[in-house]
Amino acid sequence: MFRLGALVLVLGLAACTDIPRDPNQTTERVLQSQEFRVGIVSGSDIDRSQAIVDRLQALTGAKATMTEGEASLLIEKLEQGRIDLLIGSFAKNSPLKTSVTLSAPMGNSKVPADKAVIRAAMQPGENRWIMLVEKAVRRP
Repeated sequence: MFRLGALVLVLGLAACTDIPRDPNQTTERVLQSQEFRVGIVSGSDIDRSQAIVDRLQALTGAKATMTEGEASLLIEKLEQGRIDLLIGSFAKNSPLKTSVTLSAPMGNSKVPADKAVIRAAMQPGENRWIMLVEKAVRRP
């Protein structure tokens, strides 16, 4: 019985080597291609948006290709995987949170849930990518 438990533990640990995972392999693609695609919502604070992009470029060694546009079109591109990241002013309690993963506010500041502030939006489930983006967003 002990041997069976040990075997299950070893097999379970071996399966965890790539956790967190990206089902759509965003992080792997970014690291291999050395580029990622960013949508910036028109009218967003460009300096703060650029700061997030710069931090993410430094973390990944990849270069960003940026597109500016209307939020609804960029959200659609994000959902379709045509961009990897969306940056704009979003509230924590935005209806978007049902279809995308929203980051903490830039600098990890405390703001009311209904206040729109610069945040990044990513495809849900791309956990390695989400962790990298959160690191870039939260950096003071």
